[in-house]
Amino acid sequence: MTTGSTSTRQRVRQAVQVAISEDQPDDPATKETLYTPRSHHRALRLDASIVIGGRGAGKTFWTSALRKEDLRQRLGTTHRDLDVTDVYAGHAEGSNLDAYPDAATFAQLLDSGFTPWDVWRTVVHGLLSPTKSRLQYSPETPWPTKVQKVRSAPEEVARDIEAAQKERATEGRHTLLVFDALDRTSSTWDRADDIARDLLRTALWIRPFKNLHIKVFLRDDQYQRAIYDFADASKLKATEAKLSWEREDLHGLLWQRLINAPGEDGELLRKIGQEALQRDAFQQTGSVWELSEPLRTSDAQLRTLFASLAGIKMGTDRRRGNPYTWVISHLADGNGQTSPRSLLRAVRSAAEDSVNRYADSTFAYALHYESIKRGIGDASRGRVDELREDYPWVDPVASSLAGSTVPLDEQAVIDVLVAAHPTGPKNAVNDASKDSLPPEHMEDGWGGIILDLVRIGVLTHRKDGRIDMPDIYRIGYEVKRKGGVAPQR
Repeated sequence: MTTGSTSTRQRVRQAVQVAISEDQPDDPATKETLYTPRSHHRALRLDASIVIGGRGAGKTFWTSALRKEDLRQRLGTTHRDLDVTDVYAGHAEGSNLDAYPDAATFAQLLDSGFTPWDVWRTVVHGLLSPTKSRLQYSPETPWPTKVQKVRSAPEEVARDIEAAQKERATEGRHTLLVFDALDRTSSTWDRADDIARDLLRTALWIRPFKNLHIKVFLRDDQYQRAIYDFADASKLKATEAKLSWEREDLHGLLWQRLINAPGEDGELLRKIGQEALQRDAFQQTGSVWELSEPLRTSDAQLRTLFASLAGIKMGTDRRRGNPYTWVISHLADGNGQTSPRSLLRAVRSAAEDSVNRYADSTFAYALHYESIKRGIGDASRGRVDELREDYPWVDPVASSLAGSTVPLDEQAVIDVLVAAHPTGPKNAVNDASKDSLPPEHMEDGWGGIILDLVRIGVLTHRKDGRIDMPDIYRIGYEVKRKGGVAPQR
């Protein structure tokens, strides 16, 4: 099914831009954007103490969503007890010194002789204290004073936590503490490992209390280093959940955004979708439109929906691929993971490009296949910007490959890096990562750097041993590939 006349296609393109224009990654959770993939259901359970996910997988989204009462009420209809749970941040991207120390304060506490275990117990005690706490201090009390009080009074702390459990049980409610952005707590691996490991020990301490809960959001590399070397770690490991996005989850999320566009834009996109499926595929709950449950899990129906916007060919020949699968595969990192943010940015960019370049085109669909390719490039540049935030050390290394054509033999990659950074990897990344975690295997030379790039999905090893770079990073770093989407300045 085509999108309709030229004017209709332009209206649809503009509606797509409006639907996705309010993407706010720092605080993304709203009633309209709330979408729960099947694989995320376990992560939202109160007994899931560890949640693992890469950049853009949903760690910050769910931290935001769980802290909003109206969203917990919505989630509570399918996730038991969330609608009777109070949620507080024990650590997050935003500063809240009354609740938890920032990076500089955390470092000062550790430098003065406190352990991460002391700090985290103080954070937890401050957030969970019962109405009549035995250990008294105010949120504004300086952190060294608070931590010293907690460390010096283990029995009072234990009795306060017991009292908090009794209060919550009597009220029929739960309290959940969420911890995110732990990579912001230190710029050295040893200290970051200690901080994460002692937080997991703290979660283990709270687990026996049935109405008190801790949920820790971690990157996979942090988790692998932290979940060992302390008693009963296996009990926590059994509660872990992973945030992943299958193809139908990503397309479902996209349509959740589209059908909730404001006013006439939303009406138009809902009409396009319903005509494509030839049935009512969306349902309204209050002011929010949602995909029907059968549609959320139907790859075939979601494929039909996207075809109503982009057709079924990435060009004039079917052999070039189907846009529905093509866009997801070209947005995937080296670990095969595509982030929702990348998909939304690519589709928004494709709509804008189609408006500007193909207003008078006879192409029958709203999203032109050439615009989709440019959208992948825009998403790649956005992903590179995100990478600079999470792993600042990557940028000077990956930028050195600009102009190269992948795949390359590993030695050829090393030769390029040596030529660009003759004084070695440590000098290459030190300035970039001075306030963040450095490469984990930097001491192993360029081979260790390549290993770290493979682990976080910036590079991949082909079956023949050569090094490749997925499009989601390759285009942004202006690395070439024969026949691939070309980098654009």
